[in-house]
Amino acid sequence: MEPILVDELRDEIKRLRNRVDSIEEVDRSKETPWYKNISTMIAAAAFLFSFGTTIVSYKRTSSQDVHSLRAELRGILQRLAAIPKENIEAYYKYKDNPSSFNILSGYLNQENLILSKQASDAIKRLPKDQVSSTDYMAIALASQNSRNYDAALMNFKNALDAATVLDDEVVALRSLGAQQMVTGRTGEARANFQKALDIFAKYPGYDDPIKINTNLHTELVWAGSEASAKNLDLAAQHLTNAEQIVAGLPNVQAKDFLRREVDQARTTLLPTPQVATGNPGPTSPTGMPIPGIAGAPGLPR
Repeated sequence: MEPILVDELRDEIKRLRNRVDSIEEVDRSKETPWYKNISTMIAAAAFLFSFGTTIVSYKRTSSQDVHSLRAELRGILQRLAAIPKENIEAYYKYKDNPSSFNILSGYLNQENLILSKQASDAIKRLPKDQVSSTDYMAIALASQNSRNYDAALMNFKNALDAATVLDDEVVALRSLGAQQMVTGRTGEARANFQKALDIFAKYPGYDDPIKINTNLHTELVWAGSEASAKNLDLAAQHLTNAEQIVAGLPNVQAKDFLRREVDQARTTLLPTPQVATGNPGPTSPTGMPIPGIAGAPGLPR
């Protein structure tokens, strides 16, 4: 057996001490709480900073996406609002040239169909609180004009659900009722028209002129809807109700103007054979047929 040198013994002892010190340091770190461990705290702080940065970035990106979608939807809805006006202008401009009108109206109707679908897609990607009753109403009317009655019905209902003020709710109730009447849901339609007449129980505090004007136009829309469903007796009854509302007005000038409006509605809805024997097509929020759009005169079927 070879003798162990003093230097070797000294080195061995040093190695053993180093191992003991290392073991003791590990034991001490286990006894120290994590929140007092500097390395652990640095790692936790780095994670929280990274997580917070990710959340801020996500919110900023989401907000930018919503803003872009709102801008896209606004542009589409503005164009959709202009199409019926252009179609009516074309109707009167080319009324003596049906072929030209039919071609132009067909292009406008195709554009209306494409844009209404794009608007529906944009709304589906937006948060509910970013879509107003007016937005849904615009898409519903465009869908109605393109004869997509299921989409129109759905969006009229969405417009009613999103309504938070008198004007939005009463227009949504009228429009939904008119669409339901066209599609044979007469009971639901009349219930919604009645809700429109009773709207001021939900929104008290309005002046009598506003109540009178609102209920008058509800009666006119109801009359137009009944006429479109060939219920001419009921249409006549609601026109009579409108006349009675006008008769109660104290303002002579306003009374004359509204009486002429009721008389025009009666002339349009009741005596014309086309109304009694055919479907006049979709109606506007005032209950009158929309010339040249989906079911009105001159448009290709």
